[in-house]
Amino acid sequence: MQKGWIGSCDGVSFEFPLDNEEGEVTLWTDKPELIPRAKFVAVPPGSVLDLENKGEGNRKLDVYVRNTLTGKLLPVYITDELPYHEGSEARIGIPDVYECDVSFAQRVGIPVDTTEQDSEFDRELIIKKIKGRVTSSKIRDWLISRQRHWGTPIPMVHCNKCGVQPVACDQLPVELPPANTVLEKGSQLSSSEEWISTSCPNCGGPARRDQDTMDTFVDSSWYYLRYLDPHNQHEPFNKTTASKLMPVDIYIGGKEHAVLHLYYARFMSYFLHSLGWLPDSEPFRRLVVQGMVMGKTYRVQTTGKYIPASDVDRSGKKAVERSTGQVVVESWEKMSKSKHNGVDPGQMFKEYGIDSTRLLMLGSVAPTSQRNWDDATFPGVLNWQHKLWLTVQEFRKARSEAETLQIPADIAAAEASLRDSRNYYLRGITMSYQVTHQFNRVISKMQGLTGDIRRFGAEYKAHCVEFERALAMQVVALAPIAPHFSAELWAGLATSAGLKTTSEFNWSRPAHLQAWPCLDSDYKRELTCSVNMAVKDTLKISQEQLEQMTESSATKLALSSSEVRLYTDQSPVLQTRLKIYPGLCAVVDLSVDHTKLQFDKEHHKKKRKQARKKGVNK
Repeated sequence: MQKGWIGSCDGVSFEFPLDNEEGEVTLWTDKPELIPRAKFVAVPPGSVLDLENKGEGNRKLDVYVRNTLTGKLLPVYITDELPYHEGSEARIGIPDVYECDVSFAQRVGIPVDTTEQDSEFDRELIIKKIKGRVTSSKIRDWLISRQRHWGTPIPMVHCNKCGVQPVACDQLPVELPPANTVLEKGSQLSSSEEWISTSCPNCGGPARRDQDTMDTFVDSSWYYLRYLDPHNQHEPFNKTTASKLMPVDIYIGGKEHAVLHLYYARFMSYFLHSLGWLPDSEPFRRLVVQGMVMGKTYRVQTTGKYIPASDVDRSGKKAVERSTGQVVVESWEKMSKSKHNGVDPGQMFKEYGIDSTRLLMLGSVAPTSQRNWDDATFPGVLNWQHKLWLTVQEFRKARSEAETLQIPADIAAAEASLRDSRNYYLRGITMSYQVTHQFNRVISKMQGLTGDIRRFGAEYKAHCVEFERALAMQVVALAPIAPHFSAELWAGLATSAGLKTTSEFNWSRPAHLQAWPCLDSDYKRELTCSVNMAVKDTLKISQEQLEQMTESSATKLALSSSEVRLYTDQSPVLQTRLKIYPGLCAVVDLSVDHTKLQFDKEHHKKKRKQARKKGVNK
């Protein structure tokens, strides 16, 4: 999104002065090396030059722009007949390059010298001479000043003798005058004369403070850095602390953040990095764009009026307004008071509690997806909570009665099954928490684990170590998204009789302070193999193989798969990308020349059949 908003930085922005007048014109061109051959400047109707030079329609102004490279004066035309680069309010006309400039020059009588087309100029030298800035045509300076009494003061003073001077460091931060003294006389700082009057930091003479305050984006563009060192009274933050903790692991925000706050935060980070204050130019490792929560709306079809759900009658074939009988149109829209489709959080907390409300919010869709808030989805999460609560109570009862419950004959098979379930779901839960941030998957995995362990009766609960491990793991894993519910479940587990996992869990500490559970060392990890970013196979590997994996060993393993070789046999591997998730799994991607992949489905089936005959293991 930022790339599209910024545009391609394939040109140069620069200023040429107005001849015999104060001021200058900002121009942009993607052909700076041809600026010496420029013949005119065009600006669109409604631009500043148009408004300052009264007149109507397309016309030539009595104003000239000086080409600082050649010293020649370029006539200025107000015209809507030429295309302007996106975001630019002026065009520098170079007729011997652009056809539209040739046509315009001919219409207004500007002579075009075709012999100049053979002249060559050094692009970099030209950019340097005009003090150009390589940028997109859409980029503008960041105007940070605001005319209001609240906000961060701009730490500059204006002196008639020395000009604009920065406030001395030992006088920072500049504090605003009391709000009541400003509001008594107006809404801007200019009304507080006592605060404005000061002395020049350079000469000591009379000076005046800057009367504007900063845009709030200036502050929010580096607040995450102040969090690292909030009590530092001598500098914004400690460089050593920042070098240890930056960049931020994850940034969560809506779509509007991508081209607003996130953009400014990145700008500030790049600037501070250039000064040596930050170890990396990028402030955030990853962006997660959260989806919008939508509420169901009811709109009278004939009038477009939004009405509350309580005013809708659904007893017939069509929903109608209860008082008028007019047809009502149902749809999902962004929650709004005016549309009567909002949900009162207080009422949710009162009815379900904080943890259940949080689980209901997270349970249906991924955080990045749009969510239609519908209470029809509630029973799934609420029933699962009830089952988990019952499981803990049944576990407590079974452990208290263990002496009366016989050890099952198939306890070894049960232990193996429970152990496999614990590892399988723990891997999915951990990946969803730490890597994909798909918290709905966390809940669905936990629901699956609860279902798996509830298949085992009281005698297994009483005697199976793996049942205890799986249940305790689930309660610990639940703590990040339902801490209160998890704490209650843990209190029940921790006071159960006959606990067998004292070496794995510290039962005297609460759930949220337990070490995060790990996969068993003998449980097989997975290596996901993809070709050109498309998954082709998944191989089982040992923990030792995962810990020692390199690009070379991952490539060798991937090429042992017949599914992968269907592609690599047609094109050599151009590049290998390996991503390891410690303790969990790994992903290897092999890049090949896609233009050489010419097999069809029948060929694909034939190759697989041949591979099976040869006994090639996956």
